[in-house]
Amino acid sequence: MSTHKNQQPDRTEITLDDRSFIIKSDFSDLASGTGAYAVYALANALACYGGEPKSCWATRFLPPDMNPDQQPNAGLDAIGHACKMLNLAWQGEQVRTLDGLTQPLLASYMLAAAAPDNRCVPQNIKPDDRLILTTNLATAATALIAHIHEAELAKAFDLRFAQRCQRLFNENDLNLVPAAKIAGKVQGIHAMQDLFEISLANALHMMMDASALDVEIDLAQIDLLPEAKVVCEHFGLAPLGLIAPGALVIAGEREACDALLNRYRLAKVPAKIIGQVLKTGEGRWLVEGAERTRLPHYHTDELMKLPVLLEDKPGVAPQQPQIPA
Repeated sequence: MSTHKNQQPDRTEITLDDRSFIIKSDFSDLASGTGAYAVYALANALACYGGEPKSCWATRFLPPDMNPDQQPNAGLDAIGHACKMLNLAWQGEQVRTLDGLTQPLLASYMLAAAAPDNRCVPQNIKPDDRLILTTNLATAATALIAHIHEAELAKAFDLRFAQRCQRLFNENDLNLVPAAKIAGKVQGIHAMQDLFEISLANALHMMMDASALDVEIDLAQIDLLPEAKVVCEHFGLAPLGLIAPGALVIAGEREACDALLNRYRLAKVPAKIIGQVLKTGEGRWLVEGAERTRLPHYHTDELMKLPVLLEDKPGVAPQQPQIPA
């Protein structure tokens, strides 16, 4: 049996003869209850590499003076539930103490099976590739903002509008594995990137940096729900700079992208071609009608503006954003 290990910055790839596996990890604050979202983030990322997520396990790191039997299991229960939703084998947890740690920390790990010669990575992107965006942009961020700042939206508009925004997105919408699987089966699809923890603009920069290429995006092809447009305008947020859980960016040859869009129509996955890849040195552009502007790079997610913007709004306490269940 031959074994080969390939350590990448964000994952580990292991090949055993003709079988290949990818392992990826994620760390979260156990007290925040975000463990379930780590499961979706890992599954989506592995599926984007061309892997099929199979199993998940976790390690709970505790301060030396903390009794593991007295810690709540809500975070682990949520992970188990997410694994069930994704049809993954939940292998359970182990507990370790760690000197210097002041609060519990949860490390989640996931293993995916993959064909050794089938990797969807940005380094595969080529000039003249087309770029597909699935779903409407900023939908998840709109629901998130509405959950956290319901009072502000109710005051500015009405309570029904705030509640309608809250219903735009739910936990089921986090799962991009089916959409990534469909794309991975189309010959000529070169790379995929989920927007679980990154904005569209920054994801495009990251993909182009990895491939040493440039890009042109047609803003008219990026869809926003009316509610998302209203919320972004009210808070002064740029949709291109918001994290977009539930959305996927795909790069591939023109014919491959056309074929993928046909498959997505049959699967009822909303998707559109939003731009194309340019040769190195041609620049990174946003096109809106006759205007051409540089693709912005956001140093922090636009959501992080909210605590600052709301400090001067009476009756609204600034909060750090969290993804709603």
